[in-house]
Order: sequence, then C-alpha cells, then structure tokens
Amino acid sequence: MKKKFLLAGLLVALVLLSGCIKVELRENIAADGMSTMNIKLDMSNFPTPDGEQESGPCDNFNEQTGDEMSTLPIALTNMECTSEGKVATITGQLDRKNSLALTIDEGTYRLDVKKVMEEFSSGDTADQQIPTDPQQLQMLKASGFAYDYYITLPGTVTKQEGGELQNDGSVKFDLIDLPAEAYVESSTAAGLFGFDTTTIIIAVVVVIIAIGAAVIMLKR
Repeated sequence: MKKKFLLAGLLVALVLLSGCIKVELRENIAADGMSTMNIKLDMSNFPTPDGEQESGPCDNFNEQTGDEMSTLPIALTNMECTSEGKVATITGQLDRKNSLALTIDEGTYRLDVKKVMEEFSSGDTADQQIPTDPQQLQMLKASGFAYDYYITLPGTVTKQEGGELQNDGSVKFDLIDLPAEAYVESSTAAGLFGFDTTTIIIAVVVVIIAIGAAVIMLKR
C-alpha cells in the first residue's frame, strides 16, 4: 500500500513546545531518478505532559494509512517508521523522475535544493506545508530547531553551491540558512582517482606542455 508523509506545520508547534527538535533528511538519488529517503526526527527534549503515558514517536504513524496522512506533492512509498526512545527514523522511496528539482542529462545530474523546498511547501493548505518562510525558520532556529538536508547524487560531485561537501560524498545543506543559490551537480563520467574526464584531460595537456618545455630547455 502506498503511504504518503509530510513534515507538516506541526513541526512549528512541536519546536515551540519542546524548545529543541532536530530534523535530518538524507536522500540518495539513483541513476534512474529513484531515490531513498531517510528522515530522522530527534525529539529527545520533547516533554511528556504530566499524567500522560509516554508513547513511541512511531505509534501514530504506524496507525495511519492512505488519505489519513498528510501528503507530499511527491509520494513516498514503501515507508517504515522505527524508533529508539524519542528518536524516530522514517524511511521510504521517492520517485524524482518527474521532479522539477532534478535534471538528468547523459550522465550528469543537477539537484536544485531551492526547488526541492518549493515542492516540499506546495501542499494543498498552509497547515500541510513544511516551514519555508525565512523569518519563521529563524524563529525556529532560535528555539533550538535544526533542519539539515544531505543529498547524494550518482557519480562524483563536480560542483555545488550553498552546501558543504561531506567525506562520504554527500552534500549537506542547512535548510534554515539556505542561500539564494543552492544546488549540487555530479557526473558519472568519473575517471582516474575520482576526477572527472575533463579535469584529467586538462591535467594531461599541462603535463605534456611542461615536458615539451623541459626538453627544449635541455637542448639549448
């Protein structure tokens, strides 16, 4: 059964009540445009009201299906929710082949993170939207809210703007302080030692020129 899920405007209320919630989105996009999504919600500092029995963060999620759940413009499928204490991890698959945020062109990939955020915030009602308003996000950050997005594209990252390249090849974006330009580009045409073909060709030409110059100097 297809399930759909959205980190709704409920995040705002949760943060203001708890003082600190950390949201970590990790997306790994395959060569065919299909991706796996891992959403980690750390609600360790969220208080349990007096007199109420503490429930697991996945309890309500596992009870809801279909139209009962808030929806993303892009449907997540094969979703599962696991938890440890007050930390919930939601996994699912995402079809980005028709997403305006992803461009695929003969082994090169580009993901526009700004368009990803626009898709996340294009729900049917304001209550269903992930917070994207800059002032609202800064208010959440002041309350201890962390909202990070890690993206992994096929091949080797050739260019990125607005993020931080990680040791595992992913690029991290702080969605609270997202700049005007935020994107990742990669290529599967990686060559020797992970460098793209163009870089290798330029390096070879430079080496050849240097050797030629050295030979000429030695003949003088």
